[in-house]
Amino acid sequence: MEPLQELFKNKKVLNCYITAGYPDLRTFKEILMTLSRNDVDIIEIGIPFSDPIADGDVIQKATIKVLDDKINIETIAEILKGMKNRIKSRLLFMSYFNPIFVYGEDKFIRLAKSCGVSGVIVPDLPYDEGQKFYEKCINNGLETVLLVTSVTPLLRIKEIAKFTTGFLYFVSVLGTTGIRNSIPLDIINNLKLIKQNIQLPLCLGFGIRSGRGIRPFLHHIDGIIVGSALISLINRYQKNKKLLMKKIIDFVRELSKALNG
Repeated sequence: MEPLQELFKNKKVLNCYITAGYPDLRTFKEILMTLSRNDVDIIEIGIPFSDPIADGDVIQKATIKVLDDKINIETIAEILKGMKNRIKSRLLFMSYFNPIFVYGEDKFIRLAKSCGVSGVIVPDLPYDEGQKFYEKCINNGLETVLLVTSVTPLLRIKEIAKFTTGFLYFVSVLGTTGIRNSIPLDIINNLKLIKQNIQLPLCLGFGIRSGRGIRPFLHHIDGIIVGSALISLINRYQKNKKLLMKKIIDFVRELSKALNG
């Protein structure tokens, strides 16, 4: 499997987050296939955890529903193994560190690799606390994606980049995930500074709701991550699966067109 960075060579990358097993296992599988068939380069699969501190209300509610349904990492892994040859998009696990620690770091890495997952995002594990884990991932061929924000000093970003093999995830706003009316334009200076100093793809996430909203940032990023807006679509149309899949297709195509014209 080619490195994640190869995806960014000729286009800007669309990365969509979905909560693993949400709203139910069957619909989750249909959503995975729909995203994979419709211009989504990377699908970020959120592993359920009872205290998702980086996530806002929309994703928290989805996570609670999944936990109530007794869906766990092994349930999701079995689904992904069964779909391994049908999903064209690259897959990432987004997991807080507690589920990884409880499951076992080495066991988690082996499981991720066995079901075709390319890499991992751990939002509550900074590089200076998770150096050994990130080194294990890299040494075992599991890519790493670390987060930076508008208040992360450049020297620290340079250190974070040493433990990042996939792309840098730039958090557009301080706070939790969620749909915002707009993304602050003053982060453009941060994006420019990172692009001037770091030789890694840079993706913008948190608060993205439409292609129109990302236009001011396109010259300064290599891709976007969309989560809460997609989960909100699922919430709204989940009782009509045919309509839900159409809405998802329309949404991701609009984002893809905005990214790459």
